[in-house]
This record gives sequence, structure tokens and C-alpha cells, in this order.
Amino acid sequence: MTTDAERWDEKYRGMLAEERPPDPFVEQALDRLGSGADKPAVDVACGLGRHTRSLLRRGYTVEAWDVSAVGLEQLEQRLQNETGSFLTRQVDVGQMASCPQRFELVLVADFLHRPLFSQVESWLAPGGHFLMVTFTQDHPAPKPGPQYRLEPGELARSVPELRTLWYEEVEGRAGLLAVRTS
Repeated sequence: MTTDAERWDEKYRGMLAEERPPDPFVEQALDRLGSGADKPAVDVACGLGRHTRSLLRRGYTVEAWDVSAVGLEQLEQRLQNETGSFLTRQVDVGQMASCPQRFELVLVADFLHRPLFSQVESWLAPGGHFLMVTFTQDHPAPKPGPQYRLEPGELARSVPELRTLWYEEVEGRAGLLAVRTS
């Protein structure tokens, strides 16, 4: 049986030259937040780091987490010439009992692990932001599978303890920017 880490390692071995642009919702949400000014941020399930670079360029101190050691190695190579502070960690979010620290920003893009919704408030510092974008059931492509897609309105309801600042569902994608107020 192949583990998630092995499956993703194999996928990333074949993607060495590929670099996808950041998600437009993520970029717009980060623009709304302004400078990261050395604030700690985590890019959860970062893959090859298409959003890690955006966070660094905005001044965040970034932890980039992924289950794939291969993906993280490629990310480190890509970020060699970037300024800013970052750390990569091989993390299986599905196996985490708790988060080792609190962040000013928790970013999750194209990764759906529903138990994370009940944990994210404890990952955020007071006044910290949760930014998530992922697929919905009406996404036109065959991947990801239905279990990795949100139902209509699901993301908007997913973190009731946070205050929503911006939410949208468009063309098979849902995006949320929320803040921890306590």
C-alpha cells in the first residue's frame, strides 16, 4: 500500500520544471491584508510552494508544510534566491494532534482535510487570519475526486468561530478569508 507521502513524492518527481501561478483569490486576499512585516505564516500542504513565494514577498516569516519530502526539496531549490525567512517541514496534517505554535496567517490552498476546520482557530494568534481556497462539487475537471470537493456553502460554514471578511464561490472554487477575533 502506497502512503500519501510516497504518492506525492512520485507526483512531484515528475513536476520538476512545472510551476503554477498563485491562485487569484489568494493573491487578492493577501493584497487586502497588506504587508506581512515578519508575521509568522504557515502554508499548509504547500506542494511546490506557489503561495510560499507570495507570502515571502509580502514580508511574512513562512513555514511551508507538506507531506512530500520531494516537493519540499524542490521548494527549497526554488526559493534559494528569495529574500525573507522560511522553513520547510515535512508534516502530515491528517496525523497532527495539535499545532506547535500560533500563526498570524494560516493559508490552505487546494487541500481539503475537513478535521482542520475544527483545529484552525487554535492555530491562529488572536487577530490572525485564515485563508483557504479549494474546489467545490461543481468544479468542471475530473480531479480532484468528489471527497476532496466542498459542498455549496460548506467553506462559509466551516469555521463559525472565526469572523468572515471575504467569501466567494465561483466556477467550481470556494475562497474564504476570515479572522480570529478573540
